[in-house]
Amino acid sequence: MSAARASGSSLHRMPGPCPICHAAPARLRYRLPRFSIFDCTACGQTFLGPLPTPEEIARLFQSLYTTG
Repeated sequence: MSAARASGSSLHRMPGPCPICHAAPARLRYRLPRFSIFDCTACGQTFLGPLPTPEEIARLFQSLYTTG
């Protein structure tokens, strides 16, 4: 078990249900500094967890469009 999961950190906690089919099991694909990428084991959808807030999305897009 990873240190992040073992310590109860919210950064890499398993997500809630799949946002498409609402099935609970998901497989961790990648870990990023702030988010993790998961694959739904039921429908195959790839999704981000935890979902970014609207403010985080605005900051990410602003930096992408100003820094390339």
